[in-house]
Amino acid sequence: VTGRYALSLLMFLGGILLGFALMPVANLFSFSKWYPDFKWCLALIAFGFLLYSLLCLSMYPLLFKLGYLKGRLWGVFVPTMVFGLISALFTIYERLPGNEKLITSMLIYASEHILSVSGGMLVLGGIIFVLSYLLSTWQYQKREF
Repeated sequence: VTGRYALSLLMFLGGILLGFALMPVANLFSFSKWYPDFKWCLALIAFGFLLYSLLCLSMYPLLFKLGYLKGRLWGVFVPTMVFGLISALFTIYERLPGNEKLITSMLIYASEHILSVSGGMLVLGGIIFVLSYLLSTWQYQKREF
């Protein structure tokens, strides 16, 4: 269990580092010449870590409880579809007349309080990650081989 979590965390960190290393190259070919400063990079890392932790919580305990075939369906595919459905519904809600400013107001609030929002996302992601690890070890100990 510890090895699987360590490998997934290393893969997450590798992806984040590679993404930030490629950001200047992508900025050369993009239409918007926006390059985030350190605070926004921290916010991107925090949001990515929060999503990563939520996916770990939905995936690993089910993988260790049900096995890899059934666990992959219920722990990977179903949460991905639910997240996509929630994102689509949120986008549809945002496009309805009178609701156009929800994402904009959330981004304005986040930009005004960027360090506290990023710190909150990092702390919440850390709590969810630890909860996922503890739940996975508990499930793995109960499993009969």
